[in-house]
Amino acid sequence: MTCSALSYPYIREWSETVLEATYSKPVEEALVGRTHPGLGPNPTLGDSNVTVLAGGAAKPPIVALSYLENAIAETGRKGFIHATPATITQLNTDTFLDPEQLITTNGNQVVSGDGYVGARANGVAPGTGQDWMFASGPVEVRVSSLAITDLRESLDRSDNVITFRAERWVLATWDTSLQVAVLVDWDA
Repeated sequence: MTCSALSYPYIREWSETVLEATYSKPVEEALVGRTHPGLGPNPTLGDSNVTVLAGGAAKPPIVALSYLENAIAETGRKGFIHATPATITQLNTDTFLDPEQLITTNGNQVVSGDGYVGARANGVAPGTGQDWMFASGPVEVRVSSLAITDLRESLDRSDNVITFRAERWVLATWDTSLQVAVLVDWDA
């Protein structure tokens, strides 16, 4: 971020607000393999280990959700369902036990994420009006504290402009006992 030195007292507050509002998308992109595919030993939801349900045929969102709920049920545990905002929009609020937190009637957490848009499953890209929905075991996200460059490192004294860097480390891990996907046609 670049700003005038006069705004320095507000930089930490702005940084925290911006990072809090935006770090979920890169985490979701990493989970589905949209960023750094094949980076190290970390599995991604859309990698070659994913089981594609329904023979890869595109299904309406509620039907796709049903496939994922059954796949989760087969594990005997709770799971996470990962879907794009367009897919979530197509699901009726009656689908969820708690529409505000997106908990399915079966008690599984549904995550609506911008980072899932354009995700692939086993290298297959969705068509127009389509997205992949994934189910996984529980996901845990660890977030470090905020690190910001200080005024001395950031201030260009020749023009009184501050260019600073604010960052935090994020580590997302998930239970790989469940890794399935269904192609969703939300445009039909």
